[in-house]
Amino acid sequence: MNILIICIVIVAVYYFYKRRKNKKSEGGYVAANASLGQIIPFSDQQLQETSNKNPEVKAFEKIKELEKQYGDSLREGLNALFSNLLLKGNRTLSGKTSQLGRQVAETVATIDNRYIISIFRGNPDAYQEWWLNALVILNGIIIDNQQSPKQTALWMDMTKDFNDVNSILERNDILKKMSEGEIDELESFIDDPIKNIHRNIKIKYRTSSVGLWYYEMQGGYKYFRTDLSPDFLTRLVELFIASVAVLQNPNVALWRCDLEKYGLPGVEKIERVL
Repeated sequence: MNILIICIVIVAVYYFYKRRKNKKSEGGYVAANASLGQIIPFSDQQLQETSNKNPEVKAFEKIKELEKQYGDSLREGLNALFSNLLLKGNRTLSGKTSQLGRQVAETVATIDNRYIISIFRGNPDAYQEWWLNALVILNGIIIDNQQSPKQTALWMDMTKDFNDVNSILERNDILKKMSEGEIDELESFIDDPIKNIHRNIKIKYRTSSVGLWYYEMQGGYKYFRTDLSPDFLTRLVELFIASVAVLQNPNVALWRCDLEKYGLPGVEKIERVL
């Protein structure tokens, strides 16, 4: 099961090296100024133990190389990120609870703005490398998170659902059309008896209040009301945000436009600030 879950992160690392660009979204962003709460320091030993479970990625070594080259601010950002995306019971390590998805998204955007993106200005490849390897380590910690078994269970179910639904959408050429903005409105029944996926989806093209386009996809993903970003890095970040927000507010649907309005980490973002 661990192999199935981590594949979504490893595939993103693969795309980082093979496909450096993605379709850009258009629109404005809201300034992210969230309080970060208590920041818990993570030691090299803690990070290396998690990274060693996925030696083919060598995430810890890459994180350390970037810290050596760009400075200690990156470790501060990593600590802030993990403190706000790891749960102990129903509360983040930073002390937050009862957050909506947009509140978690604002926190992640604030961390990126404060600690990460300014460090890599002019070097988008290093920026993407830091984020992807940080998420590989975070993935491993969540899978083994004994402080919040509910987060582990949710993460496994959510990523499996995301991968299963996407495989069906891809087979039907729907995912490609969505990523390229070629669908105005669509209703389709997707079916896969092997994966036990039987859903009637309705897709509508929308534009958010700050001008970001997205698809409202009713009946598609179990935990999202809409599609996720076509930017592979932003999409990963959105999944990790959901692993916190869904547990803290299980009756509130997640909307892509709410998550992205603050300018989440992504290929488009680093290119925009160059």
